[in-house]
Amino acid sequence: MQLSWLHSKKAKIIIWTVILVFLLGGIYAYTHRSRVSVGKTSAHPLVKVEKMEKKDMMKRVVLSGETVPRESVDISPKYAGRLEKVYVDLGDKVTKGDILVSQDTKDISFSIAQNRAGSQEAAADAVESRASYDAGTLKA
Repeated sequence: MQLSWLHSKKAKIIIWTVILVFLLGGIYAYTHRSRVSVGKTSAHPLVKVEKMEKKDMMKRVVLSGETVPRESVDISPKYAGRLEKVYVDLGDKVTKGDILVSQDTKDISFSIAQNRAGSQEAAADAVESRASYDAGTLKA
């Protein structure tokens, strides 16, 4: 029954306070021991002294990215087809009226010739129909 005082609330508070003080003291001693030992062992600062000289600086900067124009305009042809020649390169400055590309017009010329032939055939059929009509009218 000699240890019955350990079960009182006041004794528990005192014991936990002592444990906490020892714990905090140990942590403080552990964290500050490296700073104290460095100061005691070395009387000279850990600095390397060099004489300054004038030298050329070699500096290389590697950059990557994408160039973006200030303005861009999408162009499209009136007629579908192939490009014959491109007169400008990417990044060239152009002004209003500059020729940028020329289009291969062989397919378009062929299509125009076909349409013209079809139109002339229709005109010939119309003349023939008119003549046949007139001949039928005169016969009647």
